[in-house]
Amino acid sequence: MQGSAPVKFIASFLTNDKDLREHALHLLTDRLGKADHISEWYPFDNSTHYSAEMGDNLVRSFVSFEVLQPPEKLPDIKALTIQVEDKFRENGKRRINIDPGYVDHFKIVLASSKFATHRLAVAKSCYVDLLMYYDKGTFKPLPWCYPDLAGGTYEKDMLEIRKIFKSERTV
Repeated sequence: MQGSAPVKFIASFLTNDKDLREHALHLLTDRLGKADHISEWYPFDNSTHYSAEMGDNLVRSFVSFEVLQPPEKLPDIKALTIQVEDKFRENGKRRINIDPGYVDHFKIVLASSKFATHRLAVAKSCYVDLLMYYDKGTFKPLPWCYPDLAGGTYEKDMLEIRKIFKSERTV
């Protein structure tokens, strides 16, 4: 039996301290490979969900990693990102939120440790969220997609990540 086709792993970094992304990336590259796309920082102003824990002036960035891996690795990578988040905690509060996921030919998936109606459990404390699907040259959001992602903020980056993925899959 053949395993799943490899995917391009990504991570969403949410913080108000931009330097933390570089420190967190350093801790992730052993498992995920070097970053091959790093988006600019975008204001995270569509939600106040994280403000009580992480403060104001939050920004989000997406990063993709060069090593293609089977999607079944997502729960292990989510556990790793939680460990990395914990390294930067202050007074019990996160200073950075890292949600891993992947891009393939057809979709964008992110992992969360939080249960929700539309999320599927794939491991203990790991739920997957199919957020967008690719159709006719663009990513289309599903109804539960995060507002900033659904609004097209990261469209250019996601299309570039998909392009990188496709070029690696044809080799």
